[in-house]
Amino acid sequence: MSGGALGSEPNPEYDSVKSYAARIDRRWVVTGAGVVSLGAVAAVRLLAVLHNAPFDPLAVPTGAIPATTAAVSFLLALSLAAVALASARSPVRIGLLFAATFGGLATLNQAVTVPAAVAITGGGAVALLGTLSVPETYLTFRRVALAAGFLAALTVALGSSVGLLDGGLRGLGGVLTLGVVIATGVRAESDRIALAAGGIAAAAVVGASLTSPFVLGSTLLVGFAIVGVPHALAALAVGAAVSVVVVGLRRGEWSLAAGAGLLVLAGVPVSVPRAMALLLGATLVVGDLETLLGETGGEPG
Repeated sequence: MSGGALGSEPNPEYDSVKSYAARIDRRWVVTGAGVVSLGAVAAVRLLAVLHNAPFDPLAVPTGAIPATTAAVSFLLALSLAAVALASARSPVRIGLLFAATFGGLATLNQAVTVPAAVAITGGGAVALLGTLSVPETYLTFRRVALAAGFLAALTVALGSSVGLLDGGLRGLGGVLTLGVVIATGVRAESDRIALAAGGIAAAAVVGASLTSPFVLGSTLLVGFAIVGVPHALAALAVGAAVSVVVVGLRRGEWSLAAGAGLLVLAGVPVSVPRAMALLLGATLVVGDLETLLGETGGEPG
């Protein structure tokens, strides 16, 4: 009789195959959630930028942009929930499900915006820091530092936008967000091709700032909620994110590439949808996929 049939002897090889298949399925869930969310966020950002272009704006039906934004917001909540359920670690499951639930409710009812902001920040702290050990090596220190940076950006930018913190801190939230995205460039490490791609992307933003500062400023404001922040920081953030996207593609780490793309497209998390996009991106970038799923780094929580 085949392994696993009633009354048969245990078949270690069969059980190993089943375990491997389960891991593959969970990897595809996480990767798929990141890639689909990246495509959706990219589409809504492009629509907003073209609709608000300072020349020949794209005409769209009334209510199309709010409806599209709401749909993408709900998709982000579902993606956070999918990653949570795919993980074998309790902190990741609890934190991301908490953020996904309240983020989805805020999409349906604006009255839930403030509780959603608290849930996304608190849930993000549980998910990002709950699986990390005390930093004893460069790698663990880097992960803790990046996680703390994303949480600081979420707290200040989102809190100052929904009234939990002084509104004057919004500029600081933008600086913190761009700063931590720049810091993610360490994931590219010594990959020269990835670093070169990032350098070209950063140079392109600098060139746009010098030749068309008004157009770039409008794009950064409408598409990425970046205002009152030097364009040089935006250029470095784009360059760092592109470097990580390229290194993820070169290594076949699609979740890493999708996460880095989400970080730059989320912009400054001054709203619940942007905050969910940033949290999803940070979750995929801070650690590796094995750690997120609970396959390495200790027993699953």
